[in-house]
Amino acid sequence: MKPLLRVEDFGVASTPAAQGVQGLDLQLIEGAVGALFGGSHAGKTRLLQAMAGLITPERGRLVVAGEEMSALSAAARRGRGLSLSFQHPPMFRAHAARDHVALASRGVPPSAAQRDRLHALLPELAGLWASPVARLTRRARRIVDLARAIVAEPRLVLLDELALDLGAERAGEVVRALAREGRTVLVAERFPEPLIGLADAAWVLHQGRVLLCGHPSDVARDDRLWGACIGDLPPPATR
Repeated sequence: MKPLLRVEDFGVASTPAAQGVQGLDLQLIEGAVGALFGGSHAGKTRLLQAMAGLITPERGRLVVAGEEMSALSAAARRGRGLSLSFQHPPMFRAHAARDHVALASRGVPPSAAQRDRLHALLPELAGLWASPVARLTRRARRIVDLARAIVAEPRLVLLDELALDLGAERAGEVVRALAREGRTVLVAERFPEPLIGLADAAWVLHQGRVLLCGHPSDVARDDRLWGACIGDLPPPATR
């Protein structure tokens, strides 16, 4: 089966505040769940931002559903079914939650059918639509941003540290629900539970390089997984 997502020899520059990635290869077939693990400053966020078109990679290719997207804008990638839910969602604090979700469709509010689908997946949305973003808790803001990311039913969903705000169990439930809908999902998390048990493939980043990759059950048996997640490993050897 052809992969829906191919990332080839990807390189993203580091900044003083964020670790980049170098030489990353990654593939996911359609409908699969990929787990991307690593501690703070592993490069997870910079990788997802580059895949979404928010920053420019130094090198490499991004192919989604057979289409080369490396040169496309973030808006063009969204229009072709790639969506990112942010670890720290950028929001207009004076706007209502419904306005943030409407950003996914150029300001057009979600239809009744879209709202019903979102409520089925995210019951936490109930009562939030008219709330100004500034009054929402961090968890509620993340729920609203997740709704924005999935309202247009993207083929590929990138999730950055979802468990940080929703908790591991709820994050796992959301990922399972997206997979049941046939979405391809790539989730970046610091700790493996519970994603290691529901993912189809796993990668472990350590200071911008792939330390481990393969079937989640094999990755889970490697002692280096937890060392990378808690940052208790020496720097990778340079080539």
